[in-house]
Amino acid sequence: MVEYPIKIDVEYMEGASRLEALIVRWLYAILLYVVLSLWSIAAGIVIVVQWLYILVLGKRNQSMHDFVAGFFRFSTRVTGYLYLLTDERPPISGE
Repeated sequence: MVEYPIKIDVEYMEGASRLEALIVRWLYAILLYVVLSLWSIAAGIVIVVQWLYILVLGKRNQSMHDFVAGFFRFSTRVTGYLYLLTDERPPISGE
């Protein structure tokens, strides 16, 4: 079986802020969903362009790959934050 180079670590944290979970998290979630929605539209377009690029030239474009990989990193962090797996707010970037 081939293992892919993807690793997700979620550490258990005992204490959680009630104010954070009740108010701040959902207000921040609105901003995150707006950013994620816009970024997903752009990532979809880049995926199609990358596919055409591969068909024509036979190789991948590194910058398009990095853009889509950043989108998936951000999406995973947002999902973990909203599912209460972590209290660390995801930065609005793909780093």
